[in-house]
Amino acid sequence: VVVTSSDLFGRLPRHSNYGVKSVDFMISAEQVDVFDHRGVYSTTGGSSYAAPILAALATRFLAQNQSATTRDIVKFLESRAIQKGNKLVKFGWIPDPSDDFKF
Repeated sequence: VVVTSSDLFGRLPRHSNYGVKSVDFMISAEQVDVFDHRGVYSTTGGSSYAAPILAALATRFLAQNQSATTRDIVKFLESRAIQKGNKLVKFGWIPDPSDDFKF
């Protein structure tokens, strides 16, 4: 599973990778509030933040479906994805991975 970041509206920033044959999901992971290594509040983003957000969504699904296979997890992620206009990524954008409405 390959993930890239988007803004809160499902738009790809210029630095994000995309492509229907190279990226599976797009996750809102730009302008993320963080505390840096010095403990200073900052805002950042990118695929380095999108990947663990998607992993957390998959983990929450697996916690509710303990006998799920890898394919079941991928199918669940696919069910959460929305295509945004042009097909910029294979399965689409998951706008709010923290929403548990589909578990």
